[in-house]
Amino acid sequence: MIVEVSKEISAPVDKVFKAWTDPNEMKKWFCRDGSEIRIQQDFRVGGQYKKEVTKGCDGKPVCVSGIYKEIVPEKKLVYTWNNDSEDHGAQNTLVTVEFIDKGKSTIVNIKHSNFITEKAFTRHNSGWQEVLNKVATAFSS
Repeated sequence: MIVEVSKEISAPVDKVFKAWTDPNEMKKWFCRDGSEIRIQQDFRVGGQYKKEVTKGCDGKPVCVSGIYKEIVPEKKLVYTWNNDSEDHGAQNTLVTVEFIDKGKSTIVNIKHSNFITEKAFTRHNSGWQEVLNKVATAFSS
């Protein structure tokens, strides 16, 4: 099962890419309202990341971690994704984020693959849509 979502963001590609890769920028959109996030990352191919959120979609703390597999500045990110959610856990899944430069806007395409359960697939599908909406909102204010 593969989640595929896409959205055009009203911001240039350099700013959208930075929002996706800079921990201070990620804090603005990655977690749910009313939640806090702690981010650790070694942003390089082979480097690890860890995002600890105080309140996930089910209201419980969740940790997302993985390894960066490919980094093409302002064009593409590929990384593994593991989370420890009891309700919609995902282990050894793969996220590919493509950034398409449209001048004053950027199209963000996300593919998240290797889901084993329908529940995890469904929750991540809605989660990534929510993420893209939050990123878009962050640039519209």
